[in-house]
Amino acid sequence: MAANPIMHAKIKHVDFDLHFVRERVLSCMLQVAYVPAKNQVADLFSKPLAVQQFLLFRHKLNVVSFSSLKKKNKKRGEY
Repeated sequence: MAANPIMHAKIKHVDFDLHFVRERVLSCMLQVAYVPAKNQVADLFSKPLAVQQFLLFRHKLNVVSFSSLKKKNKKRGEY
């Protein structure tokens, strides 16, 4: 929506952040690129995912499970 003025005109309520991004796109300070659905890391927070996809996105965000962190600290002698 930030890069497409036709879509921009079709929506009634536009948040401030969209205006901010749109201004940056128009001034060539920001380039908006297509991201395929299989690479949408934000899906981790908004959709049920297959285990493999969940683990991949979790790794990309450097998020670790609490139990693995606990095991790591226990090996170091920390609690």
